[in-house]
Amino acid sequence: MGGSAAWVSSTQETALIDYASAIAEAIDLEGMCEMSFLPDTSGRPRLLELNCRPWLQIELVERSGFPIVEMSLRALAGETLPSDAPKIIPHHWIQPERMALSILHGEYPRFRLLSDLTSALRQPIVIPIYGSRLPGIRTRWTERSVRRALRN
Repeated sequence: MGGSAAWVSSTQETALIDYASAIAEAIDLEGMCEMSFLPDTSGRPRLLELNCRPWLQIELVERSGFPIVEMSLRALAGETLPSDAPKIIPHHWIQPERMALSILHGEYPRFRLLSDLTSALRQPIVIPIYGSRLPGIRTRWTERSVRRALRN
């Protein structure tokens, strides 16, 4: 929602699992990837993009309760994975600058988008700062990340 990589939400919905599984099997995929789907005019999901690497919103997946990095490493090591899916806690990943541009450009009905955004802010959110162009944000984020890595 909200334009390219402006707003992404996690959900417990399973409707795309069959589509994603068929694609993964067809290309003999191993490891983690992002599959982006958008509905066509009839509402049927269509694959928009496939990224065979960690992507911008991978933190959203982890914070939502799905340990994708751990599960991928275990699968690649040949371990048997649990068959039951983890409980997903819905989160939103919102990039403030891109969201503001989406609102200004009017890509979606503004009132509905602002209403949805207000509702989303009442739930757990992830706000990425590494892509920010605001003064000092990336520097502070980098410094904090380096300090955290050195402590560990």
